[in-house]
Amino acid sequence: MDTSQDFAAAFGPELRGALDALGLELVPETVEFLERFAVMVLDANARMNLTSVTDPRGVAVKHFADSLSLLRLAFPEGASVVDVGTGGGFPGVPLAIVRPDLEVVLLDATQKKTRFLNDACRELGLENCKAVTGRAETLAHEPAFRESFDVAVWRGLGDLRVSAELCLGLVKVGGLGVAMKGPRLDEELPPARPVIGQMGARVERTVEVHLPDDLHHRLLVMRKHAPTPHYLPRPWSKIRRTAKA
Repeated sequence: MDTSQDFAAAFGPELRGALDALGLELVPETVEFLERFAVMVLDANARMNLTSVTDPRGVAVKHFADSLSLLRLAFPEGASVVDVGTGGGFPGVPLAIVRPDLEVVLLDATQKKTRFLNDACRELGLENCKAVTGRAETLAHEPAFRESFDVAVWRGLGDLRVSAELCLGLVKVGGLGVAMKGPRLDEELPPARPVIGQMGARVERTVEVHLPDDLHHRLLVMRKHAPTPHYLPRPWSKIRRTAKA
């Protein structure tokens, strides 16, 4: 695409087609907000590394439809949601646009990304969405964040043993952790179960999601049933060894 106008013109039909494939019917105003955010991401991508996917169909399917597959989980009205490692704002911003009742926090360790996301949320008038700069394993030991969210969602955070330890300390007892995983889930889940249990959670169910272009992923839903021990999550230097094991 040569210009943001060219991208926007091509993106709208691709987005509507991807939403139809998911069985989602959104009012035109909501679709327009999603389109506006897509253009913001692509414009900002020229200045920072937000996404390697830049073609209209790829953005519609791999970012927006993928993000909105979370609607199948029917999060409770007014739930607080933290999107860990949000990057370019996925899945958190599309979720906040479509579910304005949710209170969404976008967590990322890179300040230029969170600055862009806060600017985008202000421009879109999203009062239910804000970005915070920080690392999950650090913020999970701060009172304002530890076990403070009804839902934690994440995608692209690597091995499930690592991401479960990073994220589940942010979830309230009774809340949900949702890992958006691809075909490696069957391989990653067995060794991750002990970590999930140590964090005070258990696997509740897996939801299959089929996207256009024969893409599919699974939503691994974990329910927090007990407090996370005070010494978890560990410092990143120790968690990193798990990733290399």
